[in-house]
Amino acid sequence: MSIMEKYNKAMADKDEAMMNEILHDDYTFTLHKSGNVLKKDDVIKWAMSDDIQRENVRVLYENDEIGVEHSFVTFSDGNKQAVMAVCKFKDGKLFRLKLALPICQKNKNILLMTCDLFNDQVI
Repeated sequence: MSIMEKYNKAMADKDEAMMNEILHDDYTFTLHKSGNVLKKDDVIKWAMSDDIQRENVRVLYENDEIGVEHSFVTFSDGNKQAVMAVCKFKDGKLFRLKLALPICQKNKNILLMTCDLFNDQVI
């Protein structure tokens, strides 16, 4: 099973042990809108909660260095978003995750994406 498959299974099953195994100890998840950075323990706690429901999760690309996936996420407050996640791997585990969201501008779909994923600095 690939890293992304393990991650998605752990998320779907709310498998805390698998989340601990698949996320690197220095894992960070950068929220696109606020820029807030969540650490491994924060993300596992959030993933185990009822705050998020992911649907139609599709891994678009994966190799030994990165994974890219698209999904629809519904939050407990009713907000629903199409989400593109770009993941960086390290030591066979998820090391960084950043989100990209589609935005619309004058009837054109533009993908808003952070391009510093491969920089080891967290911004």
